[in-house]
Amino acid sequence: MHADSHPTAEAPTGSSRSPQRGKDRARERGAEGTPAPQRAAPSQETAARCTVPSAPAACVRWVQLTVDPAQRDAFLHLFNTYQCRIQNFPGCRSVELLEGPETGQFFTLSRWSAESDLENYRTSPLFAEIWPPVKATFSAPARAWTVRPVAIPA
Repeated sequence: MHADSHPTAEAPTGSSRSPQRGKDRARERGAEGTPAPQRAAPSQETAARCTVPSAPAACVRWVQLTVDPAQRDAFLHLFNTYQCRIQNFPGCRSVELLEGPETGQFFTLSRWSAESDLENYRTSPLFAEIWPPVKATFSAPARAWTVRPVAIPA
């Protein structure tokens, strides 16, 4: 689920820290300070299908998606359907979905071993299968950035 264009706009900025984090941790502990029940772990079959390599990514794809609120459930179903297939594409390190603060605002964040792997995905039959139904859920064009990690000298 990656946009099919390469805008040169700057990547969105913002903090990855959430002021909600403390409240979430308190909720996880439960009302009396005891741990809240844990969600079931993914099945071994799902975990095997959606492996995430531990090596760092050479490039990261950040895509902003604006989904029509009436299409939210369809969009989430499509992401759930295709996430493992994208992650298992050669060179894909991981792919995740994040929801923004605005109604219908989503972001995908994918990590790739090489920019050529990302380009191979974007020209693949898998992308051709995924993109049209996903794009049909949008209320605005997708915006995308391909970025690379920066090695900061010590």
